[in-house]
Amino acid sequence: MIGLEINLRGTAGQTLRRLRGAIDPARLSPVAGRAVRNVVRDHLFRLNQERPNQLGGKRTNFYTGAGRATQFVMQGDIAVVSINQVGIRQRFFGGTIRPKTAKYLTIPVHPNAHGKRAREFDLEVVFGEGGKPIALATKGTLRREVTQTRSGTIRRRNVGRRGEIYYRLVRQVVQQPDVSVLPRPDETYGAAISAINTEIDRATGRGGQP
Repeated sequence: MIGLEINLRGTAGQTLRRLRGAIDPARLSPVAGRAVRNVVRDHLFRLNQERPNQLGGKRTNFYTGAGRATQFVMQGDIAVVSINQVGIRQRFFGGTIRPKTAKYLTIPVHPNAHGKRAREFDLEVVFGEGGKPIALATKGTLRREVTQTRSGTIRRRNVGRRGEIYYRLVRQVVQQPDVSVLPRPDETYGAAISAINTEIDRATGRGGQP
């Protein structure tokens, strides 16, 4: 029979006490939350560079705004990372979009309309078959048309010329989910674990050594 005596006094005891304090969730959760927040921010900033406005025109920098609106808060021992940007959830999960206060959604189709509301312009409704509203366009200019019939009668009338189409009018839009809006789970999990290990090493004086 061999007996082992473990002496926790001195250096070993100090290390264990540091380790016990280092693995406290109240200490590690903010470390993990901050690391995940930074990964999400960097991902959104990168998306802003990789996904230019398809219509052209002035950019709204949607993903940069989403990155700046990314934060984490503590709820007890749990770190919650959130993106406080309208529209980011819809992009990630997708789904059907319907108008809330009007009959139609206005879908921008002109570079000048990107990132702006239809009410910001002086537009007129374009009607299709059966008198159905199908678009909003800038108001065209009127011109005077003069014609002469075979009998010699002079006819004058104002002829409207339609302006440029700025928006399509639709009842609803079905948007496909886009999970690439957020980093992959392994990226966020890896960042959290790495940050936690670094914090434990620092607290116990291991300096990253096994």
